[in-house]
Amino acid sequence: MGNLQATEFANLASLEQGITWQLRCNHYPPVPASMVPVAIAAIQACNAGDPERLIDSPFEHRQYGFQVPAYEFINAYHLHPWVYNDDDEDY
Repeated sequence: MGNLQATEFANLASLEQGITWQLRCNHYPPVPASMVPVAIAAIQACNAGDPERLIDSPFEHRQYGFQVPAYEFINAYHLHPWVYNDDDEDY
C-alpha cells in the first residue's frame, strides 16, 4: 500500500510535498523532517545519472559516516517513485 501511495504522491504533489509525506507518514517511526533536503538531493543525483554521488547527511551512517551515496538514501527511504531511470536499473 505504501508504494502505491508514494507513486501517487510522486505524480500529483510537488517534490518537496511528496518527499515530506513519504518520510513523515509512510515510515515508522517517522523520518525527521531534516532529511527532506537530503532525500531531494539524492533523488536529483540519481536522476542526473550519478547514484554514487556522496550526499551530506545530518546523521552518521554506520558504513559511510556523514557522506552517503545517493542510491543508499533512495533504497533506505523507498524513494524509487521519484527516480526516473532510462536503464531501469535498481538502486
